[in-house]
Amino acid sequence: YMTYFNSESSRSAGVVIAIRMCADIDILNTARDTNDRILILKTMIDSEITLVSFYDTNENKDCHLNKI
Repeated sequence: YMTYFNSESSRSAGVVIAIRMCADIDILNTARDTNDRILILKTMIDSEITLVSFYDTNENKDCHLNKI
């Protein structure tokens, strides 16, 4: 698998997207937030597809998802 991470801190949960190595996918662009909670990959398979991985607390008190 080819892995794309957003995790700069050892104290942070971070997020990841894993893509099979043999998959015919081109990564066009990546976006990350500064809190290690959101990772967005703009990809091209047969058409443009956006993949998103995010992490929020169970209490939904954080505002991280407002950045999407």
